[in-house]
Amino acid sequence: MSGNARERLGQRIRDERERLGWSQERLAKEATDASGGQIKLARSTLARQEAGEREPGVLEAVYIAQALGIALTALVAPDDDDVTVRAQHLLRDRSGVLQALEAAHQDRFMQQARLAVIAEQAKALIAEAERRGLPRVAEQLTRELSRIDEELSPFELSRIDEETSPF
Repeated sequence: MSGNARERLGQRIRDERERLGWSQERLAKEATDASGGQIKLARSTLARQEAGEREPGVLEAVYIAQALGIALTALVAPDDDDVTVRAQHLLRDRSGVLQALEAAHQDRFMQQARLAVIAEQAKALIAEAERRGLPRVAEQLTRELSRIDEELSPFELSRIDEETSPF
């Protein structure tokens, strides 16, 4: 792996770790735990990987991605495939939003608004994926967008019923 590719991989690891609010120590432990003892990732090793000084081995990369909750391909994707990484984040956000809708009925209008924002972001990512010639990403997002639209429909109807109800 070239120095530039190592640096890009290290930056992605750091970005994902920071997005979760984790320390290097925490990620090293989570990756080690995810491996069931197959690897023992030290914080110092992770620091060198994030700095682009050391390339993670295949198993390390697999378990780092697993600990971060992302696909390995999202971690090692080339720069021009950043749409894939952003799409995975968007879809993960969608899942979190739907779980929150089920768990907290009283917050449904805020969550509905967030889901609508995600739908708009998905439309923009679809257009970008098509423009960049990434048909699989565009197809996946289009399928997910239709699910989002289906998921928004019942909430739109219930909101209208509540707003027009005399009770």
